[in-house]
Amino acid sequence: MPRRAKAPPPEFPYSVHKTGGWRGQWLRVRRWHSRLPTAAAQDREDFLYAFFQSCASFRDWLIHDRPPTLTQQDIETLVKTYVELRLCQDIANATKHFQLDDPKMHREFSAAREYLPAPVAGGTASSALVILSTGSKYDALALANRCVEIWQTFLILHGLEK
Repeated sequence: MPRRAKAPPPEFPYSVHKTGGWRGQWLRVRRWHSRLPTAAAQDREDFLYAFFQSCASFRDWLIHDRPPTLTQQDIETLVKTYVELRLCQDIANATKHFQLDDPKMHREFSAAREYLPAPVAGGTASSALVILSTGSKYDALALANRCVEIWQTFLILHGLEK
């Protein structure tokens, strides 16, 4: 395998996007997550994809700005242990690159809209985004909630979050 050339230095030694390091990225994940329940119907799918991309990136931020209480192996083991985090990575990569060359799950997932009938007479019917993967169906919002819960528990266990 050819060696990658070392990247040239940045334009300036500081960049706003790195402000706060891994904690800054965690706050971005939390902000995207907080927008999901109240997002307008036409925005919800976009917000879900943005959330999954931000959440999947959190792994890289922890690895590159690693707190002293964590090892890279701790982080990798967590992601490999939870189907929800592997699926999050696949959703993030597929929504950025159109298709997956190396899915973390057995095969590439499918996203679909599931019709939700009106709950009572006069109500409005709607739909929910669902993720179909390895014979299981995941409500995308519930999957997002679970991803945040897993990362939050991990950070608490390592003394990085209250």
